Amino acid sequence: MLRRPGQRLACALTRMREGSGRRQRELAAQMGVHESYVSRMLSDQREVSWRHVNVICDVWG
Repeated sequence: MLRRPGQRLACALTRMREGSGRRQRELAAQMGVHESYVSRMLSDQREVSWRHVNVICDVWG
């Protein structure tokens, strides 16, 4: 069960990625970060800023 807001956000962002058909590599390039940073955000190991959420929504729709 996803209890924390960060877990729910990470799950929602992961579903966006899966639905977009795009790769984490593309998002990392748009954000100017390493792919591992994106991976940690999507697994709730790293907090996601609203700025990053906006970029993610733009890239993955």
